[in-house]
Parts: sequence; structure tokens; C-alpha cells
Amino acid sequence: MAIGVLFWIGLTAVVLKWQPNWRMEILANGLLLGGLIFVASWMWGTRKYGLITAIGLWGLLVMKRLGVLDWIGFGAWMVIIGLITLIN
Repeated sequence: MAIGVLFWIGLTAVVLKWQPNWRMEILANGLLLGGLIFVASWMWGTRKYGLITAIGLWGLLVMKRLGVLDWIGFGAWMVIIGLITLIN
């Protein structure tokens, strides 16, 4: 969990220190996803479900950021995450 919190501290530093552009947004998304993976893996106690949870949450946040999150998109994303869970 400590590693995930360190990722989020780095995310906060990136967002507060530098001007927003596409490079910083990619870096911020990478730090967010890394932190989510570590914290979700710690929460579930297994890496597999942590990775699936992190990708699901990160995908919802990216869809919200891009302005494409609606109920149909949310439902489709939940179906995709469910299929990933069934395959694994």
C-alpha cells in the first residue's frame, strides 16, 4: 500500500508543479494507474483482482475526463470488466 500512496504523492506533485499539457496528462494517468494497481492489490490481497479493479476504475476516470462517460458507456465498460474477470 505504501508504494501506491507514493505513486499518488508523485501524482499530486506533477499536477501541482507543472502546467497541463498532453505529456503531463500521460504521466499523471500513469501515476494514477500505478497507484491504483498497488492499492487495489493490497486491498484484495491478490494481484489478479487488484489489476482488474484498477483497470476498471482507471477506465471510468479516463472516460469521464474525455467526456464520453454516460450510462451506456458505463454499462458497456462493466460488461468488458466482467468478461475480463471471467477469462482470468
